[in-house]
Amino acid sequence: MIKRAIINLLGKFGYQLVKIKSVSPQEVLEHKERGIRIIKTISPDLKVLQGPFEGLQYPHIDITEATLVPKIAGSYESQLNSIVERIIEKGYSDIIDVGCAEGYYAVGFARRMPATTIHAFDINKKDLEFCALMATKNDVSNISFNSFCSPRTLLDFVSTGRTLVFCDAEGYELELFTPEVISKLRNTDFLIELHDTVNPQLSSILKSRFINTHRIEIVNNRETDITNFFPKLDMLDATDKLYAVTEHRGGYN
Repeated sequence: MIKRAIINLLGKFGYQLVKIKSVSPQEVLEHKERGIRIIKTISPDLKVLQGPFEGLQYPHIDITEATLVPKIAGSYESQLNSIVERIIEKGYSDIIDVGCAEGYYAVGFARRMPATTIHAFDINKKDLEFCALMATKNDVSNISFNSFCSPRTLLDFVSTGRTLVFCDAEGYELELFTPEVISKLRNTDFLIELHDTVNPQLSSILKSRFINTHRIEIVNNRETDITNFFPKLDMLDATDKLYAVTEHRGGYN
């Protein structure tokens, strides 16, 4: 009865409870050990093997990052590869990376776009520290490191040219991209990862906010043939190949 009341209350604000596969401490440990073994096998020097950020080097792998293996394998979010290349070709003066985590995109863009300033934001201090370490490892200095990105941060941002907002904020999208922000940044490009598992109305709400000022393109994260990344993983057996290119978003399999 209490659970139903909570569900109804959340529903009034557009949210829902989502059942997520529970993972035991033993499974977490096994996943980490398997990931380390695979990474050391496919890329002992910890360099990304393929994709738009091929050659990006991790300083070490002692981080809590479930997607580290597909990042090293070069298959991570490969549905965005063509978009990433378009971003690089466009040559933005500034990229605001909201939710930069350990720095895969922030440092990746910094390497490929040395004339662009990357503004990396994350509320996780350890992730920001790792991002800075990875920037040093890859000899890039065109990144600034920042903690919290608020709507006011975007409203007050002054660009020297064309700006891209690159966002993976784990459900913070509605609070960040207010109608005021979108209107003010009508000449700014956005690439936003949407988290409809947090709020099932999120995509439709944001679409209604952007529709009058921006051309909208939806990218489905399931429209990818992951077997395309197998050739550079020939040192692995079939099950490890599949594991290496799986992003483990719903638990470890």
